[in-house]
Amino acid sequence: MTRNTCLSVQHSCNQRYNISCSQRYNILFLQNTRPQ
Repeated sequence: MTRNTCLSVQHSCNQRYNISCSQRYNILFLQNTRPQ
């Protein structure tokens, strides 16, 4: 859910929630996304 949410938000409101999504979901995205 975190990944899809971040991607959706970035694509939908890239300009508006760019910083918000980046700072918020970027951390979670990086933490959840591990090199498999």
